[in-house]
Amino acid sequence: MADTGEIDPTELAGEIVGRALDSEPVRNLLGPLTQNIGVILGQVSDIARFYTERNFLSIFTKWEAQRKGVPLDSDGFKRVLPLLRDAAMQSDDELQERWASLLEKRRERRKRCSSVIWPDSLTDHIGRSALPRPNLGACVGSQSLQHW
Repeated sequence: MADTGEIDPTELAGEIVGRALDSEPVRNLLGPLTQNIGVILGQVSDIARFYTERNFLSIFTKWEAQRKGVPLDSDGFKRVLPLLRDAAMQSDDELQERWASLLEKRRERRKRCSSVIWPDSLTDHIGRSALPRPNLGACVGSQSLQHW
């Protein structure tokens, strides 16, 4: 682009705003405001953390009752870990009970069939031969085997 000696309004506005924001009066005006916003955001975070911890305590108490003394091993914890963030958002007692049930079912998952059983709609659409055959050894006696 050739330099025509004209002043670019965007460049001029940017320079004016930059100088204004860097001035002492603006720093004195915005400094306390930004500090107060930071304090408020910190307080909101503390409140959210309090309720999250309270929800966790309630859900874990309900889950412990459902486990009936069965300890939580590392594999079970790894399976439930992805669910914990969403579970912590629930403060309703009935929903917490349901989350506790879901966590327990997820923890017990290894005792059940760990193989993938493809739904009929998918197998009918693309054909059974195109899908990997699941390991049926873990699923002996499962009703879902009727498709294979």
